Amino acid sequence: MIEDYYSNIQFAVCVLLLATGSHLLIGKVPEKSIFDTYRKSRKIMGGGFLVFCMQFFIQWKFNARDAFPIVASALNITFFYLSTIMVGFSFISLLNEKYMNRKRTVTHLSFWAVISTIVWLSVAFLPRSVSIWVLIFAAGWLFVYVGRLSWVFFKTYRNAVQKIQNYHSDDVDGFIRWVSKSVFFTIVMGLLCSVMAFAPKWMITIYLTVSIPFFYYIFVCFLDYLIHYEMVDNAIEEESEIETSNIQTDKTLTYEQIEEKLQDWIAAKGYLQSKINMGDIALQIGSNRSYLSSFINTKYGCTYYKWIALLRTQEAKKLLIDQPELTIPQIAEKAGFSSNTHFTTLFTKEEGLPPAQWREKHTGV
Repeated sequence: MIEDYYSNIQFAVCVLLLATGSHLLIGKVPEKSIFDTYRKSRKIMGGGFLVFCMQFFIQWKFNARDAFPIVASALNITFFYLSTIMVGFSFISLLNEKYMNRKRTVTHLSFWAVISTIVWLSVAFLPRSVSIWVLIFAAGWLFVYVGRLSWVFFKTYRNAVQKIQNYHSDDVDGFIRWVSKSVFFTIVMGLLCSVMAFAPKWMITIYLTVSIPFFYYIFVCFLDYLIHYEMVDNAIEEESEIETSNIQTDKTLTYEQIEEKLQDWIAAKGYLQSKINMGDIALQIGSNRSYLSSFINTKYGCTYYKWIALLRTQEAKKLLIDQPELTIPQIAEKAGFSSNTHFTTLFTKEEGLPPAQWREKHTGV
């Protein structure tokens, strides 16, 4: 029974990876230059999927786990290592276009080539008892590599979220949360790869069964991300690149002048403008994004996103009390929130109660 399941699930994963990997690799992406990083990242991910596909196909076609178990383990380590490099580079470069350069690529691929060469030389020329220990060492190295790549990713992810929240007033960072979730599952799957190189068929069957929705989730999210990529990319560009694209502004404003202009902007309730970003405010007050971002971070001790959310929350609290006839969605819109869900989530987090309950507590209505 397990033989049939094992064979069928390998074939199913091969078909899924071939279809999704090919689409990621050759599917159409807008020709605009802003999508260059997305296009490159997507192609690398597609290549990673096809590497996985090749590995599972070889295992399925030649029944390597039964016929040549030590060769099967070497195949797993070799292909898992290469696909880990590709998937890791894809996710990280999606949030930091400067991460993948020639030097880093050559370094990582060189380590992969060295480890793979040692593995296959040990399988070909060393006694089985010795080659097994070489394989265990290589699997341990893969385990460490996955951990290191994960640390780099989450550092990059936190930096990207910080940049987004210092630029957008709305929940734009939500558009990249799928990356964090995907990488979390990738880490788990990647660490398990070290064990799967030596695992029995029933464990591999479970592993592959779980991997099907995981691979499909990444594929769908990559396609959906195209819709939001331009907005997110504008938020996580380097400060110098954003400033050079701005309209000429006065860069000599002092913090005192910025504070005065911001107070006037707050008094005029500029924060109620929907989807207003840091660049918009900088233009309105005659400063630039870097100065304004630094001022808000220093003066209020929070990101631009948090600062705008607090101003809008205060406005919403006034509306909840002064205009009881308004519904919660109407208040969310009047207070400048992008959606009722976004408003409710932020309000509840800040006040400890959902808007409706907060209104009832303070007004009895």
